[in-house]
Amino acid sequence: MKKRMLAAVIATMMIVQTGVIASAVPNISNEKRQEIEQQQSKYSDAEAKYNELEAKLQNLQGQCERIQGNIDEKNNEIKNIEKKIDELHDEMAALQKQLDEQQELYGKRMRAIYKNGTPGYIDVIFNSSSFSDLISNLQATSKIMSLDKEMMDKVVEGQNEIKEKQESLNGDINKIQELKVTLNEELKSFEEKKAAQEPLVAEAEAVKKSIAVDLGANERLMIGYLKDVVNDPNSSKDALNNAITALREIRKQIKVIDSEVVDLIEKAKTKVERIKAQEANADRGGSGSTWTGNASEKVNQVMSIAYSLQGKPYVYGATGPNTFDCSGYTQYVFGKAGISLSRTTYTQVNEGRSVSYSEARAGDLVFFGSPSSPHHVGIYIGGGQYIHAPRTGDVVKISSLGGRTDTKTFRRIIG
Repeated sequence: MKKRMLAAVIATMMIVQTGVIASAVPNISNEKRQEIEQQQSKYSDAEAKYNELEAKLQNLQGQCERIQGNIDEKNNEIKNIEKKIDELHDEMAALQKQLDEQQELYGKRMRAIYKNGTPGYIDVIFNSSSFSDLISNLQATSKIMSLDKEMMDKVVEGQNEIKEKQESLNGDINKIQELKVTLNEELKSFEEKKAAQEPLVAEAEAVKKSIAVDLGANERLMIGYLKDVVNDPNSSKDALNNAITALREIRKQIKVIDSEVVDLIEKAKTKVERIKAQEANADRGGSGSTWTGNASEKVNQVMSIAYSLQGKPYVYGATGPNTFDCSGYTQYVFGKAGISLSRTTYTQVNEGRSVSYSEARAGDLVFFGSPSSPHHVGIYIGGGQYIHAPRTGDVVKISSLGGRTDTKTFRRIIG
């Protein structure tokens, strides 16, 4: 570690000194270097412990969200079934009205046939003009009575069918309710485990942050001069490019201030591009220039958006702009850059193309857990770090992949 630290500082000095700006990185004594290395070692241990605990917590969070999703799905099924039952209730009411009307009509006809205790069939016999007329009248009367009875039988049959459907649907609801009880018990179990894990994660994070305070101050000594170069409005293109190279070298050694270094690199790159555009414009006599864009520019855009959202709270199911869950965050970031991603971790893992850890670069998605059913996702920023919306009670932040034992899957969306 000590040799690597010394090599980084020497390399930085050589890189900067070979540029237009003739200056050196602030001198770091052996004692200070040793102090930084000891702090970094402690920080690495604390970070590994924190990452291990947080990975377990994220897995529990993912399980809770999965079960809650199942419960929500079952609630929707119950709502749909209840809607069908309401529709059947309306059908039953319409059939009952139809049956009442048929029964009333049937009753009127029966009363007409048997009024005053004299069967209507006698009237049919005496009112018939001939035998054939008698037969026709008897057949017509019988057919009317038969049709009335048949109609009422069909209505009653329809009512019975609806009752059977209602009973079947109520049975489905009972089964779903029983499943919901099981799911709620499972959810309660995972939430209890999650609640027990949260203070352990908080304690580990507090230890890590405590070490990071002093370590961050010492690591900033390594970039102080380079920061001045980047912020100097008079810095040349060569000086800025040298600073970018030096910052990239230092970034391999730091633990705490990576996001600050990345910001400086991105700022320097933006200034270099501005200078290049001015030079190109001057070569064309001030006619202006047109940017066609490329994968690198798109990655820079994604990373800029991702960094700008640090500190935004995690909220399950949230997709921005002020709160996010893990997949909501990645979807929002890429969406703001003009790249459409699907909504969930389980579907995003199938987008883009697979790359190995050794091939991973800034802007790739990194998934944790089973590749077929991951429980968490973030955006890789390089250097073994990623930015993500971790879990309930936390905020969008940069974390290290070091110490995480759950499977990591990388997907390249850009390029």
